[in-house]
Amino acid sequence: MVSKLNRAMKNNPSIVGLTVALLVISPGLAANGEKGAPGRKLSGYQKLDNAPAFPVPIYTGNVLATNFVQVPTANGLALTATTRTGDEPSVPFAWYQNFLSRNDWTIVLPKNESASPAERNGNLYMLKASKDKTSLLIICSKMQRSKFTTVNVTAMQSK
Repeated sequence: MVSKLNRAMKNNPSIVGLTVALLVISPGLAANGEKGAPGRKLSGYQKLDNAPAFPVPIYTGNVLATNFVQVPTANGLALTATTRTGDEPSVPFAWYQNFLSRNDWTIVLPKNESASPAERNGNLYMLKASKDKTSLLIICSKMQRSKFTTVNVTAMQSK
């Protein structure tokens, strides 16, 4: 079962982004809290054909593909852009950090002491950012044997 999941994640990196976004944004969507009981179905998940209006530009350097997904949350819709690029994870991550800093976003980086092995060896970069009533979660990651980096940008509006 684990190898099937690993293959699915490798072949469809948007699964990784959506999974992370759901865990961070709405942990109550996937389970109902009863041990052994099935979780609620995720209604409203929608893969989009065209790019929605994002509060930040989507990374365009050395891009292989970009997909867009929207998911309803308690506060409205969460929009996620999943981009595959030939660049190393540090490149799009630095690009987003520079953009956000220049445009007055508040940026929160994970603490070094809680860094995972993937973070310590440069295969995983994460940040949260906020401005006005908009929150962002940006994750740039590269699986160990992958030829590309996955960049997930999730935007959420607060009420």
